[in-house]
Amino acid sequence: MEKIIEADILDLDDFFEKYNKELVSRDLINFILENTKDSLDSDKITIVLNKKIHKKLGDILRNSFKVEYQKMVNEHFNNNKKQVIYFLIGVVMLVISRILNDRALIEELFLIGGWVLIWQTVEIEFFGDTLNHKKRKLLKKLITSEIIEKEIK
Repeated sequence: MEKIIEADILDLDDFFEKYNKELVSRDLINFILENTKDSLDSDKITIVLNKKIHKKLGDILRNSFKVEYQKMVNEHFNNNKKQVIYFLIGVVMLVISRILNDRALIEELFLIGGWVLIWQTVEIEFFGDTLNHKKRKLLKKLITSEIIEKEIK
């Protein structure tokens, strides 16, 4: 099945960020992501830019998808680093809590702190990375999608 996303670009202000004319508008990227989030893996995505300007915008949009994808990959890498650090510190805290058998309050603090860090690792995996994974997958698909530019009057 084919999913067609149409965006009307009436002037360059609709396409580029307000304060940086080298970046594609976050609103446009979010509009495209929002309209393609329900697409299936087998769906073909086509983006149609109805524009009144005579500048080639397709390649710029595709490069913006690549930049956004790279941001998501970096975020995933940073989440993985956080998970490893939280998990290791959590395990160390659990071990320390077992060593401190005779000091009940400190033992409980280390036990609770260790489990909090381990659960933080699980939360990042199930909630943060799940949304990130879907967005990365969608951006990867948008990078290879067909972009059609139509001049309108």
